[in-house]
Amino acid sequence: QVILTDTLSSGLTVVPASLPSQCIQTLQVIKCTLPIGTPTGTHTFVYQAVVNSNAQSGSAPNVKNKVVTNVGSCLSCETLHP
Repeated sequence: QVILTDTLSSGLTVVPASLPSQCIQTLQVIKCTLPIGTPTGTHTFVYQAVVNSNAQSGSAPNVKNKVVTNVGSCLSCETLHP
């Protein structure tokens, strides 16, 4: 299985109801799982986060996140902050 881990900064709060069924949240960490046998290809997990009132801007922003995978490499793992 492949597990994608998205760590949200303290300036973001996930909207729990927006999490897909393949994802779980623990504090600021979201883990989404592709089970063994999932066909090769592009897979997308979409969920929402809100920017907290304590989010900082300028030289030390805390509105960011990083996605990593437990196996292989994640060449096109990206998050969008519209």
